[in-house]
Amino acid sequence: MRLFSILGLLSSALLLPACAGLPAARMALPEPLTAQVPLTLQGLGGGRSGEFALGGENGRFERGADRLAVFDTLSFDRISARYSTSATRASGRGRQTEGTLGVISGQPRPFEVQCQYDGTFAGTLTLRGSSGAAGTQQQRSGRLAAGGVVVDFASVHRLQGSPLPLSFPAGYVLSVDGRPVGAVELTDTRPRVWLPNAPAPLAAAVTHAALTLALLWDPSQRVE
Repeated sequence: MRLFSILGLLSSALLLPACAGLPAARMALPEPLTAQVPLTLQGLGGGRSGEFALGGENGRFERGADRLAVFDTLSFDRISARYSTSATRASGRGRQTEGTLGVISGQPRPFEVQCQYDGTFAGTLTLRGSSGAAGTQQQRSGRLAAGGVVVDFASVHRLQGSPLPLSFPAGYVLSVDGRPVGAVELTDTRPRVWLPNAPAPLAAAVTHAALTLALLWDPSQRVE
């Protein structure tokens, strides 16, 4: 079993030079969100379980990641994430299959996650990845639907001040009808979250989408 840790990957890439006292790299944001003040998602770190706090939401989480390799030819990734608050339970599972033939690598089964929400907030979330070759930009996109509210999201691979995109997501921008309404940044052990000043149904949908995306250990962030 191998644990995926964005902290380890970013540290090895010198994106989190804590020893030098420098701030973490920051995800590039679309213009409508740059003036908003983000919240910090507390409690995740690199842990597999624990307690979290985001604004007025508090709860417990569990998450995991496994990889099964077959003769250095095929690898099967499985991830899971669950959390609960006083009013909502969320459970998600994801998988991906990668294959290598000589110097050519690809994904016979691209990354995909399905999540279910039950309780006061009830809905579904789907996250899918592109089937690009290993080492290329691993783009992700998905949708959360709950109570008549639909929130779309897509991965962001650019950092502020850098012309070069990352192969793995630096975070996600969340949108409604093509208009950015929120974001989650994953370049630090304490993710930052931008939530909309909006009616409760939309605010709840963006909050739960951001929580789920922050909890998931993406195979593109795997530490070798």
